[in-house]
Amino acid sequence: MNISLTDELLKEVNDEAKKQGTNRSALIQAALEQFIEFKRREREEEEKRKKMHEASRQTDALAKKLGDWDPQPTIRKFRDTTLTTGDSPIGPDTFDGHHQYSLRQLPRAPQDWL
Repeated sequence: MNISLTDELLKEVNDEAKKQGTNRSALIQAALEQFIEFKRREREEEEKRKKMHEASRQTDALAKKLGDWDPQPTIRKFRDTTLTTGDSPIGPDTFDGHHQYSLRQLPRAPQDWL
């Protein structure tokens, strides 16, 4: 493989390799590995930001669709009816003699609770 470097950059590479007690090839290889890893992480972070933005957009759209909606009555109604009928997706699990409730199959979105 051949690469072209400016005289100034070549001098810096030579100086740095000497300071690290290595050769140019090893120094350039390490630098490229770090650069590629940095760019990979940068792309992953950008993808996460895009997904978060889309989730936020969907949440805003749902809030607009639901309007001025107070979730407490719906949650209480869901909780009260399902716990008393035994059809609850929330069921007691026993842990050291105490009841501990775990979520099993709650609907994914509030509009599915209605």
